[in-house]
Amino acid sequence: MVDSGVPINGKRIQKRHLTEEAAKAHAESIRILYSNAGHGGFKLSDMAREDAKVAMDKLTKAGLHKTLSDVVEFFIRHNKPPAGDIKLSDLSAKYIENRRKGGVRERTLLDYKKRLKQFEDAIGGEKDIKVITEQELETYLNRANISQQHSRNDYTVISSLFEFALRPKHYRGRKTRRDAPLAGWIARNPVLSISKPDVPDREPTVIYADTARALLKAAYETRHAPENRDTGKLGMLAEVVLELFAGVRPDSETPHLQWGSIETSGKKGTLNIRRSKNKAGIRNVSLSPIALEWLRLCPDQEGAIHRPKNYRRRWERLKKLVGLEKWEQDCLRHTFASVHFRLGQDAGKTRAYLGHSTSETGSLFGHYRGIMSEAQAKAIMALTPAAVLGTPDNIVSIGTGAKVTKSAKQTRPERKVAAQ
Repeated sequence: MVDSGVPINGKRIQKRHLTEEAAKAHAESIRILYSNAGHGGFKLSDMAREDAKVAMDKLTKAGLHKTLSDVVEFFIRHNKPPAGDIKLSDLSAKYIENRRKGGVRERTLLDYKKRLKQFEDAIGGEKDIKVITEQELETYLNRANISQQHSRNDYTVISSLFEFALRPKHYRGRKTRRDAPLAGWIARNPVLSISKPDVPDREPTVIYADTARALLKAAYETRHAPENRDTGKLGMLAEVVLELFAGVRPDSETPHLQWGSIETSGKKGTLNIRRSKNKAGIRNVSLSPIALEWLRLCPDQEGAIHRPKNYRRRWERLKKLVGLEKWEQDCLRHTFASVHFRLGQDAGKTRAYLGHSTSETGSLFGHYRGIMSEAQAKAIMALTPAAVLGTPDNIVSIGTGAKVTKSAKQTRPERKVAAQ
């Protein structure tokens, strides 16, 4: 007879009428079971114990020294996330709304929507977010007929979407609190297991003195709505000057600048940028005398510097006047960086004026040190209004609120400059 010696499910189990050899074997199996699993082991069926043994053998074979309890917790976390289930299309909508509340520009939001819509069409908008595999993501990111830069941008947006799905209550874009508890629809970001598409470094696009001269001249001549019907009143002089001589970001900063942001003292000035791309607070940019000379030629010096109506169309018309076919959005800002760094040889100060983070100083040095020669940089800084236009007689002081009078606009020198 074999006596278990302990109550199992409230009963003390005994097994009788065994041979001595069978009794010893049965008793040994009970001792092993009790040693490994305690009282709970007796509650498992033989099939459940066999299944546990197979599972442990698989973990050992895979080199994973985990308990079944660890494995079960992992399975639950991935298949029953805290926030429940959500479709890819619904997650994208919540993410876009979160980014809108976070102050992301409308143009950037449109780019997010476009990329996520393409992602939904390829993966399936009705698909549960937690079952999207790394293989599906890698196949999508490496699809044909797109550039490496396009693929890299897709990677950034989709990874950001999954980061939001991880911890929606704590999501802050790049400042996601990774130590915050999981509270979302997935347990991990599968994009992080995929290598980010590599894009070869390329030199920033800049313009040189001849192009800058033509651009400044065209921007000046179209500021007073001359009779030339093909140009109209473009009013782009201030934007060109601030991007070329102060490194202002064309889309994220220019639209928010006010004439009151400019402080002058004699020939010196300071531009206070209160809303930047990385929201790093106020950025103070020293305005060179040449920048102030050009800004004094702007007729309206109150309120907003930027006129958003038909902004892109006016840019296109201005580029057409100058004959520019290829144009990168930040080329004037890149030109400022190249000139400032070449003439000052101070990567830290150039970085501060551009509004880059401290970690970008080395990158800035590597990007801009060899683009423009000293002579080319000096040629840009020699493009004063007098050098480009002659001597306009309608200069107004910044900050006085004075406007160019009708008679001043129609002086003989002014008509002569516009006709050149």
